[in-house]
Amino acid sequence: MLFLSSPMDKSVSHHPRCGSTRCRWLSDTEKAAQLIEIRDLLESLPGQVPYVKNLRVGINVVKSPHTADVVLYTEFNDLEALQAYQQHPAHLEIAEKVGSLVGERRTVDFWHPAETA
Repeated sequence: MLFLSSPMDKSVSHHPRCGSTRCRWLSDTEKAAQLIEIRDLLESLPGQVPYVKNLRVGINVVKSPHTADVVLYTEFNDLEALQAYQQHPAHLEIAEKVGSLVGERRTVDFWHPAETA
């Protein structure tokens, strides 16, 4: 799985969070509809949760037994912002909705120091 990010602001430390999901579906049509629903739900988060610095959602384009169906990449200014995001009511509500659509979910929270000029 490849995680892409936009150029980073060199003035702050970054606390990205990557999550990938394998969804469960009955048909390809249902899968496509649910992927769009998941994407739309996740992309609505920055307007509801002020702690999100950057958010990107990617839908997998290469079918393989080793790939996830969708990936979420988020950036936060610091660990406190990430923790506040995780407890925000809008995030919890969307996480529950997405959780009802997926069969498997993984996350990676990591710290990336600010780049020097």
